[in-house]
Amino acid sequence: MKKLATVAYFLCALSVAMPSHAQPPPLRIKAEPPRAEALLWKHLFGGGEDDGATAIVRAADGGFAVAGYTDSKGAGKVDAWVIRLDAHGEALWDRTYGGSEDDAANAIVRTADGGFAVAGDIGSKDADQGDAKGVGQGDATCANQDDATCAGNIDFWVVRLDARGEVLWDRTLGGRKDDWASAVVQTADGGLAVAGGTRSKGAGKGDAWVIRLDAHGQVLWDRTFGGSEEDEATALVRTADGGFAVAGDTQSKGAGKADIWVIRLDAQGHVLWDRTFGGSENDWAGAMVQTADGGFAVAGETHSKGAGSSDVWVIRLNAQGRALWDRTLGGRKEDWATTIVRTADGGFAVAGSTQSKGAGKGDAWVIRLDAQGKLRWDRTFGGRKVDWASAVVQNVDGGFTVAGYTSSKGAGFGDAWIFRLNKNGELE
Repeated sequence: MKKLATVAYFLCALSVAMPSHAQPPPLRIKAEPPRAEALLWKHLFGGGEDDGATAIVRAADGGFAVAGYTDSKGAGKVDAWVIRLDAHGEALWDRTYGGSEDDAANAIVRTADGGFAVAGDIGSKDADQGDAKGVGQGDATCANQDDATCAGNIDFWVVRLDARGEVLWDRTLGGRKDDWASAVVQTADGGLAVAGGTRSKGAGKGDAWVIRLDAHGQVLWDRTFGGSEEDEATALVRTADGGFAVAGDTQSKGAGKADIWVIRLDAQGHVLWDRTFGGSENDWAGAMVQTADGGFAVAGETHSKGAGSSDVWVIRLNAQGRALWDRTLGGRKEDWATTIVRTADGGFAVAGSTQSKGAGKGDAWVIRLDAQGKLRWDRTFGGRKVDWASAVVQNVDGGFTVAGYTSSKGAGFGDAWIFRLNKNGELE
């Protein structure tokens, strides 16, 4: 699984709970007032346990929706958590989703009707989920099994929300082993495409899994990709021609222990091409975006090249998946990227974590690159403990809003951390 998930599972067990209709207000630990001259702010959300943000998306009104996890509230050990913020970072509402066990929200997308879709994994079998009880839907694994134990420890989970965070529908898909969703996009017909990993089906120990759902959550098709070893998908984009591009990592192909893997699919999920990138060690993809020329930019982590134990790695591809350029960024310790966005000027913003720079054991790291991958600026944010950036979006004013995790600040073991930067990456 990608580095963020590895660190998060080390610190806590992630999970999700179905929304309560009378929940307490968001657990606000600290709020810095917005600076009027720059509209910059930083907010922490959480309680006495471990809480964090994994994804962020801009809302139609200029605010944001943040997906994450909370061990401080909800029905289970850890619950998935969606927080709706206004443009100043003030909470409008929050909801938890899941049951009594560990569940996780790993991705969020805004839908055309003003609502949201969340993708992740669910370990709870007692959540009130309508007709979805951890058994595969449609032609997915276990669809023909009538044994209730068919579901694994965790299952692929998709939750469709309205603009207030109320559940419209949810689906779990999976088999007897572990399956998880890492990325979600909305399709032109109002449906969804979701990507992640499966150990329940496919050719090897673990395969990349892409599932296409209609607007009501019914499976249209699903495809697995991989070989005899561990493979997974960590990122998904909808391409301009109606198809998809998937990024992840593979141990079944390529040059090293694990390589970055990019797969180009048509609208029916058939492979148009695939490419691997890496060296003799482990290399992983964290995120991907499509560029204006039909190509792609992938951000992740490399142990095969660069200056340190691991470095941020950004690879720019053309429309056929051939590398145009690549850049490594980092120092002597571990550094990695979990997210990348295309900026209005054709460049990129990358975010993740660094142990080579900053004040603590690990700091959130935001990096601004031009269209050719040259460094424009980079900034670290954090304290003496472990902090990271999970996701970033560009704002209308050219600045950025970052979502992540901090154990250096707040009241609990860790808190969801949301902060807004100006176009130069400045918070203060």
